[in-house]
Amino acid sequence: MSESREGLQRQTWKGIGGAWAAWLIAILGTGLGLVIVVWDAEIRGPSKEFVAAVMHATARPVDWFAFVFWVIAILWAGLLALRLRFEKEDVVARTVQQLEAITSAVLEAPNSSVVEAYPKVYYPQFVEALGRLPEKRGDTSAAELARRIQKALGIVAEMAREYAGKPVTVAYGANVMVVLGRDNFEALKDRVWPVLVPEEVWGLKALLVLPRDLLFVSTKTGDSRAIPPLVLAVPQRADTVDGYPIAIPGAPRALLGDGPSILMDTRNIGKECSGLHEGIVAQILAYFSPSGRGSHVRSFASFRLKEDPDDPVGILNIDSSDTSLLGPRREFTVIFQALLHPLLEKLAPFVAVYVKEAGPGLCRPEELSGEHPVDVAEARAE
Repeated sequence: MSESREGLQRQTWKGIGGAWAAWLIAILGTGLGLVIVVWDAEIRGPSKEFVAAVMHATARPVDWFAFVFWVIAILWAGLLALRLRFEKEDVVARTVQQLEAITSAVLEAPNSSVVEAYPKVYYPQFVEALGRLPEKRGDTSAAELARRIQKALGIVAEMAREYAGKPVTVAYGANVMVVLGRDNFEALKDRVWPVLVPEEVWGLKALLVLPRDLLFVSTKTGDSRAIPPLVLAVPQRADTVDGYPIAIPGAPRALLGDGPSILMDTRNIGKECSGLHEGIVAQILAYFSPSGRGSHVRSFASFRLKEDPDDPVGILNIDSSDTSLLGPRREFTVIFQALLHPLLEKLAPFVAVYVKEAGPGLCRPEELSGEHPVDVAEARAE
């Protein structure tokens, strides 16, 4: 008997949180508002008389119109209160679930020893690799800054591989893409990937450029894989008004979004590109296909160097030749991101100084050596 009562309570509570309850509350609230606007006098007068009669304990005929209005108003208020209580408890329940998942992720991380070693090994090594931040422009050359940043990127890539518990045979790479204004498009248009259709060029917000000097290719000794230089187009926003993604996964989405952009398996990248032009989707699928120039990248993660979206400086990308570069569970990413955050804060000012020292050289196509990620003529023909 008690079990059936509890089941009924659960069903009722579930119903209060359902879509029908939200619609009912909205319809009742709108209806009550309209009744007040149209029949204000018919409700206010009898209501005052009823209250006075109750206070003075005198009898008076019931005004059924006002009576029904107040019954519905009380029901609406009750439904609204239950709905708010449900949403509050639902938020609390979800938060508890997330905390439990993150707690278990700390205990079950593929290699929790990385968390223990971080303050004594990875963080000091990273800071030492970067060295002292130049106090004024000209103190350190762009080449020297790039050398330091590359060394620091190698430490990040190795930390990610160790954290995921991957063997040394799995290659991890890291790079930094810098943010340039859309006014650089004309100079770099032949390097932009994916190749844009003409009507999409006007909607650009920025460009993300991968200088060859800010690229750590691989943690794997003797790895001959080649990372093509990239200039990625960044649209004005990450998604359409309907919620379809229009910024490609990776650095562009990390630049525009509220958190990192992580792809556990590049073979599934098509699912993340539902709002893009079909020609662009075809280029992305071809690039990450088994025969494409990005076939060696099976998973990647992109992190904005600075939290301020109006002054992001750049994007740190980590890639792996295996799937699930930070572990098989999304919660593992949260732990790694917490480890990475202080490193990003240290790295950001060095990248900003590098950009200033490199100057216009970042926009010269000859600085982006190597093959374009796709056949440009073929892509434009499509």
